[in-house]
Amino acid sequence: MKKLGLFLAIILALMALGSCTQTGVDKESTDVDETTTVNTGETSNDSTSETTEDTTEDRILTNEVPKTLKVLAIGNSFSTDAMQYLYDIAKSAGVEEIVLGNLYIGGCSLATHLANAKSNARAYTYYKNTSGTWVANKEKTLLEGLTDEKWDYISMQQSSPNSGIASTYGNTLTQLVAFVKENMTNPDAKLVWHMTWAYQSDSTHSAFVNYNKDQMTMYNAIVDAVRSCVLTVPDFTAVIPSGTAIQNARTSFAGDRLTRDGYHLNYNLGRYIAGLTWYAAITGAPLEGATYNPAPSEITDDVMAMAKEAVKNAIIKPFEVTESTYKTGVWTPATIRNSDPVVPADCFEADMALAATIGIDLNNYVLFEYEYLENSYWYCTKGTSITTPGSSASTYHQNICSAKIYSKAEIPENSIIICDPGWQFRPELWETLDQPAKTRPELTTANITLMDAKFWGSNNYFAFNIAASPKADISEYYAAAATHIRIYIPKN
Repeated sequence: MKKLGLFLAIILALMALGSCTQTGVDKESTDVDETTTVNTGETSNDSTSETTEDTTEDRILTNEVPKTLKVLAIGNSFSTDAMQYLYDIAKSAGVEEIVLGNLYIGGCSLATHLANAKSNARAYTYYKNTSGTWVANKEKTLLEGLTDEKWDYISMQQSSPNSGIASTYGNTLTQLVAFVKENMTNPDAKLVWHMTWAYQSDSTHSAFVNYNKDQMTMYNAIVDAVRSCVLTVPDFTAVIPSGTAIQNARTSFAGDRLTRDGYHLNYNLGRYIAGLTWYAAITGAPLEGATYNPAPSEITDDVMAMAKEAVKNAIIKPFEVTESTYKTGVWTPATIRNSDPVVPADCFEADMALAATIGIDLNNYVLFEYEYLENSYWYCTKGTSITTPGSSASTYHQNICSAKIYSKAEIPENSIIICDPGWQFRPELWETLDQPAKTRPELTTANITLMDAKFWGSNNYFAFNIAASPKADISEYYAAAATHIRIYIPKN
């Protein structure tokens, strides 16, 4: 009976593998036993007794805490989510030297990473963390990030729309692996795979249709793709099962509320669970020693216990959902107030989806960086001078504004303006700078504004004011305000 079961398992695995081999996975790389190639935490096919399962649980997460941890992600916004708290988690557990890197492009797929590697494109924001703070280094190449440190671990992942589509892996993945291995400066660096999460059940992400807008369909597709297309690549030594940890937590009292927009993890608990998963999968060290809590008022003792259980179960069984034992409890997610800052890079995928609603492909745009002035605003029908209200004025501390007036050459036609909920902006437009404008545009809370020919009219110059909606004193949140109005200009 056991032999028959093993035979059937092999047949099913080969059937799943077909979708990858069609795209060119090397034949010799398909003859790999996933239980020996990758540190998945699974038992062998013969391990069916209760005693063996208990032994498996006893032996996981028992490694000593490493003294150093150097991890590079070749990723996108999902690696940003997962690594946000990794430094603090590792530090609290006793890791002495920590270096983290994240080669970031919003929504980046394996195919794009490979193309960038071949062309040495300066397409990445290379985020690096050596002291608890992420520092952005722009216009970097994949090679520069790869050779910047002698990394202990280098992770890869597929973009979320393609994460469960096996045909998008194949030769693309094996060629990227070959590039990484050829150029990594530490010959002993370990390659790991980041298995990402399925979208929230009510997600409006345009790619959710790839999975019939069904969360478990997407989760199972991701698992199948990893098993058939990643575990067959012998260079990978571990899978980081963030997707399973998140899915496990969704069976708890926390429910299906772990994203902030339907697909990116929420800033506290969602990112914390993913960070714990990275720490556990990479180090194999106990979670009990990781005491860091990014939001104690939200992540209470019960919530933390639930999160660590979800992660531990994901390490034990990375390719299946384990029901949480924490069915009752209270988790109150922190609300994203309009005073909370956002990282523009983290918003790219959401902004891209919004731009698609008006027929704009944001991949053909770049984020326009601007400076701002506090407690100031423009008033185009009164001229080109900035108004800075005094303490007795009704507009005192209610606005920030662009630090300069931009020409149409600097912010060209068909640029777009993204305005987050809870905020508003007023465009200020001039035909010439030697006289006041004849009319002043209204304040707008529109989530997206296309600066097309109709927007510009006969005008050639543009500035803008930013305020809360409804208007309020934003003196404590000036820097945050500037992150909620984002301008993208065409690359060409």
